[in-house]
Amino acid sequence: MNKADITKIPSKKSDKILQKIHKKKSLPASLSAMVGPRMLPILQVAIKEGVDILELCKRCNLSRSGLYLKFSNDDCKLSDFEKLANALGYEAKITLKRKYSRKSE
Repeated sequence: MNKADITKIPSKKSDKILQKIHKKKSLPASLSAMVGPRMLPILQVAIKEGVDILELCKRCNLSRSGLYLKFSNDDCKLSDFEKLANALGYEAKITLKRKYSRKSE
């Protein structure tokens, strides 16, 4: 048995390390509790489509920390929001809705 064969044998320790690495790369569902209403649709679609954090970063040409910053601040440019939606295969559509009704005078 040579060294190449030995490195292919999985161990419990290496499995745990790989699971930790994978957890860090994926978009956790618990993140939705920290994300505000503006960025929540992007997060929900990413989780639904099964897109992990690194894949979304590659598609949008953003760093991982930059993407998490957008989620944590619940703020980004409209062009960034459209870029994220397009990377997930969706089209961003903006609608205006009146918060209150006018009082007739």
